Amino acid sequence: MGEKKMLDEAITYSLRNIQADSGQYYQNIASFTDEVLDKAASLEPLKRNFQASLSPSGLSRDPLEIPFELLLLGTIWRVYGGRALSLSTLPRLALTGLSNLRDGVPSLKRGIDGLRGILETLFLSPFHSLELFQPTLPHLDALLGWLSATGEFKQEVSRFRDWRNYWGSLSPTKAGEEMEAVLGFASWFEDRCEQVLGSYTLPLERFLEEKYPKYRWREDLIACGRKRVEYHANMVGAEILNRAYREAFLRQPKREVLLPSCMCNHPEQCRAKESPLGLRCTGCDSDCRVHQLRNAGAKKGFGVILMKHQSSLFRGWPAGEIAIVGVACVSTLIGGGLKAKASSIPAQCVLLDHCGCRSHWHESGIKTDINLAELYHLLEIDDLKESA
Repeated sequence: MGEKKMLDEAITYSLRNIQADSGQYYQNIASFTDEVLDKAASLEPLKRNFQASLSPSGLSRDPLEIPFELLLLGTIWRVYGGRALSLSTLPRLALTGLSNLRDGVPSLKRGIDGLRGILETLFLSPFHSLELFQPTLPHLDALLGWLSATGEFKQEVSRFRDWRNYWGSLSPTKAGEEMEAVLGFASWFEDRCEQVLGSYTLPLERFLEEKYPKYRWREDLIACGRKRVEYHANMVGAEILNRAYREAFLRQPKREVLLPSCMCNHPEQCRAKESPLGLRCTGCDSDCRVHQLRNAGAKKGFGVILMKHQSSLFRGWPAGEIAIVGVACVSTLIGGGLKAKASSIPAQCVLLDHCGCRSHWHESGIKTDINLAELYHLLEIDDLKESA
């Protein structure tokens, strides 16, 4: 399917931006990430104090993780802070409990998702929102509760709680000043990324206007309703985390590439078989990108795994023995990368050039793809022709 046709389908983003491939995107995101990190230098005292606050509990952050977390927290707070204030205790507890049960008992997923779709629409939708107040610790607590209720931000919430504990150790005045600075950083980012990254997310507004209203009563109501600034933050976040985790990734000799099923030619007919780490391609379709990457991996020394639901990702994996390159769409990639880090699995990531899975984005599904040059760069493979 051509790029113009895909844009006409009102998908949420395209890294190709009417070009033959997404090579220019990766150049642009690297340059813009440098700019974002330079801007984050103004928060250096805050970053230093936060890092010091983690030491007594034995925690630590890579120096690059901290500005990323501040950008993500500020962005999410600005987007969802008003909604968080309108969520009462009972629905929050019910939704959080259902999310945890869904992850713990996969066999209940279908029934739980139906109930979650109803509750999300009733209590978490954009139609139930108050104005964003001045940031305070109680407001941050409300935000963390709202994020937990969605079930979409588990890894982010885990990290944000460390920031909540840090600010809780400060005077209210000092904590308020620092939280205001974080929101100011996020505000600058939102304005600036519209200029630099906005062309990649132009389809999103059309999607939200024309397609998103049909997501009422669905369990992916929140996941599929992300704002443009969230996409932009995830784009920059993916680049930052690739840099932060690069050395640990390169130290691992065994590498696996995790692919979503939407990269298959015919996902419903895929004959992949179970393995201890996940689904393995059996080569049923020579024209399938997954098959082609499996063959490349056999030559170049990396494995290929087809991912199931993210809740079961890395379950039973041996820690400290495998490095991964995760492939996903912009709206979901960060959670997977942070989950890999929490599981002691060094990760790199490659974004899908566009989204298109049947489960969330398109009635019949649109086959997705990635920038192979970026994948091979992360894997340190030089001979692209031999590997394609």
